[in-house]
Amino acid sequence: MSDASKEEKKELPWWAIDKEAWRRKFGAVVKLHSSMKEDEKPLPAWTSKDIEAFAKEDPVYGPQVAALRKNSEACGYGAVAGAVGSAGVALRFSKSPHGAVLAGVLGALTGWLVTNEGATWAYGTYKFDNMDANLKFVEWWRKKSSS
Repeated sequence: MSDASKEEKKELPWWAIDKEAWRRKFGAVVKLHSSMKEDEKPLPAWTSKDIEAFAKEDPVYGPQVAALRKNSEACGYGAVAGAVGSAGVALRFSKSPHGAVLAGVLGALTGWLVTNEGATWAYGTYKFDNMDANLKFVEWWRKKSSS
């Protein structure tokens, strides 16, 4: 066996398997964070009307951002339902307030996760890169709010 083939088969740690893939995935987060650090003042809050305006201007990323917004709303409702349901059952059967609080927290997490899986398929947000859509919207919102 040659030295070159021995070097290729050298064991890599689990996190270094594909460094380029890690750079591609987290590059958008670094770009978003660095662009927000450069702002003198924080961006103003946006509403659903702003997202509708973005959807009209950008036919590619607009519907994606609208779908992400619907997805996040559904996840919020799922988290509330999971928290209330779990805390209610825990309080009903154990009569322990601290147990009900813990069950509520874990129920909210479970409700959010289950709803996120369902909403991802229902709204089709698995078909595109969510970070790219969010970055395009933030860039558009920055231009609109600065002018």
